[in-house]
Amino acid sequence: MRWLSFYPGEHIYSGLIRYRMRMGQGVMSDKRFFAHNHLPYQWFRSQVPLNHLMRETLDSIAPESDEQFTLRLNHTPFAPWLLSLPDGMAPQELKEAKHRPNTEENPFQVDRRWKYCPSCTQAQKAKWGVSYWRVAHQLPGALVCDEHGSPLHSHDALRYLNFTLPDKWESTSTPVPMMDAWQVSW
Repeated sequence: MRWLSFYPGEHIYSGLIRYRMRMGQGVMSDKRFFAHNHLPYQWFRSQVPLNHLMRETLDSIAPESDEQFTLRLNHTPFAPWLLSLPDGMAPQELKEAKHRPNTEENPFQVDRRWKYCPSCTQAQKAKWGVSYWRVAHQLPGALVCDEHGSPLHSHDALRYLNFTLPDKWESTSTPVPMMDAWQVSW
């Protein structure tokens, strides 16, 4: 599989979606796309950087573990998982959910939908010609864009991503609800 390069801060699944579009594989069914590219058929979940699909995707892009670690660190919401490593465990060893039982698949008490910033989407389209999903917007608890300070937007259908990019949701999404003012500064 020949991969496209990733945009700054782009989520790895966003790159996979752009790859499908660019390679003309959008006419394939989802299951056929995954089979054709030797990837396990799974939903794209924004905040699970250690599942089977992520591991297989990284294996396809970069065979070396150092490259995989760099991709996981820069293009997935992996950084929070590093904060709770057991003593003596190297970050490169954290590759699968089995190292972190019950954390990958259990729901957090945060919004787990795919989120985007409308201002970022417009800036991306102006600069790159395409919008993409940013990793920073997918971090657990992220409600506000770190660059523009505006509320992130989402849609109920974005619990699992279905090969779409953020600009498709501009007319139907709504801002992620915030309960208190402290959530903006946090």
